Amino acid sequence: MPPMRLLVNEKRKAKGFTVEALAEKAGLSKSYVSEVQTGKKQANARVLEQLAKALDCTVIDLIDAEHTNP
Repeated sequence: MPPMRLLVNEKRKAKGFTVEALAEKAGLSKSYVSEVQTGKKQANARVLEQLAKALDCTVIDLIDAEHTNP
């Protein structure tokens, strides 16, 4: 199954956060957030929840359903 496409980068920019600011707010490392948003790493459910909380959205809001295969 291909990796899930996430909208972390788009949501982060819409909030006006840098990668560093999002990482700090989510309690994650800057490098990990960068790798998640570029698709180099897959985020588990816990990480998705941390990112969603930091971005004030839901986990579902972070998933690009249009470009993610079932």
